[in-house]
Amino acid sequence: MTRWIVQTTGKGYVKDLTLAEIKQLRLRNGCNIKTIYKVPTLEEVLLEAKGKVMLNLDKAFDYFHQVYELLEKTGTADLVIMKSNAPAEDVQRDYGKYLDKVIFMPKVNLMMKTLSAS
Repeated sequence: MTRWIVQTTGKGYVKDLTLAEIKQLRLRNGCNIKTIYKVPTLEEVLLEAKGKVMLNLDKAFDYFHQVYELLEKTGTADLVIMKSNAPAEDVQRDYGKYLDKVIFMPKVNLMMKTLSAS
């Protein structure tokens, strides 16, 4: 997924920038004011959060295998929440080997007309 750069001092698409260029950007706060903080990598965030807080990796499910490698490398598999609206059978089939190592939260759409109690 290609994202437009928001909440930073940059413009354009992330896909068009190198990591070095992204690392030069500054984050903006909720009022769109430039802060002193630069854009961290996921690895940097995981290491900073380790032993302090849990992280909800909201958009990481499509990259689960790559993210899990990083979780293993940093020893942070127990501090993240991965979530998806994929059917339970698909999650178990594709990611079952990880489910005893990370917290997985299924997303439920209460507006779906085909919900069943089973």
